Amino acid sequence: MILRTLTSPSRRGLPSQNLEDYTSAKAFDRQDSPVSAPQEMLQTKRRSVRNFFASVRYAIEGFFAALKHEPSFREGLVFALLLTPLAIILPLNAVS
Repeated sequence: MILRTLTSPSRRGLPSQNLEDYTSAKAFDRQDSPVSAPQEMLQTKRRSVRNFFASVRYAIEGFFAALKHEPSFREGLVFALLLTPLAIILPLNAVS
């Protein structure tokens, strides 16, 4: 009874039609799909210098947002900044 309630189509947000209609291979066909891909997704994205600089700006903004809001990111950055020069200075080879 519980399993039937959890797996019923209405419980998962599907209309109360036959469940086999949703699980058949026909349901996954592009033409029969209930949600079609937007037209802009089907077109190729234009690549330009403006898009490159916008991407760099978004990456820098993401870096500073992570620096401001993520404590584990700050800790990792501090350890990297402290231990990288130490690893360069210490006279150890890769085997030791």
